[in-house]
Amino acid sequence: MNVVVTGAAGHLGSHLVPKLQCAGFTVTGIDLAPAPPALAGRCRFLQLDLAAGDGLAAALEGAAMVLHCASIHPWKPYSDAQYLDANVKGTWMLYAAAAQVGIDRVVLTSSIAACGYMAVPTDAWPLTEEYESPLGDLYSYTKHCQEQCARLYADRGQIRTLALRPPAFMPVSELETGFRLTGCFAVVEDVVAAHLAAAQVLAGVREPGAPLRPFEAFFVTNRLPYTREDAASLGSPPDVRPLVRKYWPEAYEWLCERGFSGGWLPAVYDCTKAERMLGWRPALSFPEWFAQHRDRL
Repeated sequence: MNVVVTGAAGHLGSHLVPKLQCAGFTVTGIDLAPAPPALAGRCRFLQLDLAAGDGLAAALEGAAMVLHCASIHPWKPYSDAQYLDANVKGTWMLYAAAAQVGIDRVVLTSSIAACGYMAVPTDAWPLTEEYESPLGDLYSYTKHCQEQCARLYADRGQIRTLALRPPAFMPVSELETGFRLTGCFAVVEDVVAAHLAAAQVLAGVREPGAPLRPFEAFFVTNRLPYTREDAASLGSPPDVRPLVRKYWPEAYEWLCERGFSGGWLPAVYDCTKAERMLGWRPALSFPEWFAQHRDRL
């Protein structure tokens, strides 16, 4: 199957393209940035601005599916206009062009932010995909808009979308990765695996665990053992360290010796839908990371 990956030069896209190719997909990469060295010569690559729309329909011709990874995230500073152009307008133009050329399947890189991640009440833990809270910031608004665009085309019967909602997964040091896995974080390899599973389901290579609606959202986060009863231990502002001490006491001392000061925890997310319907579960959460790194760092 011929597929298009938007944001192919980015952190997620550049990891995803070779995995798709190894799985038998023929890939065209699209990005506003030039092709990174790792992708040079690996696939057809087009440098395009999704928000402008110029040449987009032609770039999508012949593809059966789009994996829409192109987006910007607040791990770097961006202006409001950049967020709106890249995340909202770019997504709208992409869906319009895909419908124009007859593409009827999209894997959308959404975010936990699409349903709000600020001031989430702890009595809602673990969150399921139906949960919604106030959005709170522009980034959340733009990810919510991406999903609403996808829902519109799904409701029209034109494009089926599987929207994946990862937490942050930006590149950080090995030690910082471990710190963040005690809270809401994921490694790019797990996020890539979720995208590959979703693409295989839409391609008919993998059978979904249940009938799919035209639009489906899935949390694809790491696994955390924390419960809503644990939330009282967090304090204000929230401090995840008491929960780390409770669940991983041996690791807690090890982490503190290396400068651990807590991890970001907006909520605990339920990933059983992704496991049930896509056959995906994270390979690396904190216990696996600690087993791999305790004698190395």
